[in-house]
Amino acid sequence: MIPLSHIFEDDNSLFELIQLLSPDYFRRESIPNDHWPQIISYADRMRVIPLLFYTLKQYDGIELPTEIYRTLMTRYLANGGRNLMLSSELKKILNAFDQNDIQVVPLKGAYLAYAVYERSSMRQMLDLDLMVKWEDMPKAITILETLGYMATGTFHWDEECRRFDHHGPGYRHPSGSMVELHWNIIDAHSMGEREIAIGEIFINRARPGLLLETKTYLLTPEDLILHSVVHQTLHHTFHLGIREFYDIKQIYVKFKDSIDWGLLISSAKELKIERPVMLILTLTDLITGSDITKKMSREGFTYEIPDQYLISALGEIELEKSAYGVSFRLSHSKKGILGLIYPTLNRVFLSRKSMQMKYQVPSDSFRIYLCYPHRLFYLIWQFGPNLINGYFSHHEDGNKHFWKWLYGG
Repeated sequence: MIPLSHIFEDDNSLFELIQLLSPDYFRRESIPNDHWPQIISYADRMRVIPLLFYTLKQYDGIELPTEIYRTLMTRYLANGGRNLMLSSELKKILNAFDQNDIQVVPLKGAYLAYAVYERSSMRQMLDLDLMVKWEDMPKAITILETLGYMATGTFHWDEECRRFDHHGPGYRHPSGSMVELHWNIIDAHSMGEREIAIGEIFINRARPGLLLETKTYLLTPEDLILHSVVHQTLHHTFHLGIREFYDIKQIYVKFKDSIDWGLLISSAKELKIERPVMLILTLTDLITGSDITKKMSREGFTYEIPDQYLISALGEIELEKSAYGVSFRLSHSKKGILGLIYPTLNRVFLSRKSMQMKYQVPSDSFRIYLCYPHRLFYLIWQFGPNLINGYFSHHEDGNKHFWKWLYGG
């Protein structure tokens, strides 16, 4: 595997941030004072400032400029205070859902901060992400509103929204807490039909447990890893940065002896994300110094990632947003422009019931057929430029091959 230092030769600050986050793994080197602003900029964008401060506090010999230290400490303490407030709100919500027999699964930081990381203040999060079954969504919204939460936007709760979105608008509380209710973990149009069922698979495999001494349902360790992989690759195409890799490392450290690697790989194959899984796990080792792939190899699971694809993925991580959108990934991983036809037809030609709900036209009326051209023109206007730009943009051939390899296998 190619050394990380060779990949980041032209971007010292990001490599220095990675070194600082894993000082036991990387050789410690002094950081010039004029490098710190760029390091902090990367840490801020990638939402690892609390983790960086906590890590630096654990080690001697890493000297920070006084101003940088104060900045990091202030952000760390502020994050700890916010997470304390969010924990109080989370307990209220989980209790209310439990009392109303709604199965709810805390996702991402809502679970990781309080159950996986050594201290909740190490994990930065913007809101509380909770997954419930689609059929429980109206009841769940009513409970949030009863607790004082108000929607930040309008939403059509119809079949199209179920198929092509994965959460509704945020619900904000006067305390400053924000909740997103998910019924899936990714928009179905991000790759194809299989994404429609991913949320159902995850919530059906969740098991009863306790979080913050409160009854809820918890993802299995295998699904925690799969969720992080999907979030990093299919959903955000790497532009979240490096935080997901530290999430996976913490999951691995917490559940190392109980992870069923055979189940993880078979689930990845079932969902057709074996390459994204192995790429992210390899990158986790490369960036954090974990030994996940060695552990998997001892269990009989090996997968070699070509160096050029590791380099391509790390190059995308450096970008503030991926150069390739949903449309590009669809068309280049599914045999060119033909790969767009099936999901596009699904998006345009909704069921009569969905069209009735969306356009307020009786389902037995001939007028409902006139709504389909209107819908087609609306989607072309909304998504057409992105489709054209994504397909015909002049990016490097190496990256095109990377996306095709990642999502086409």
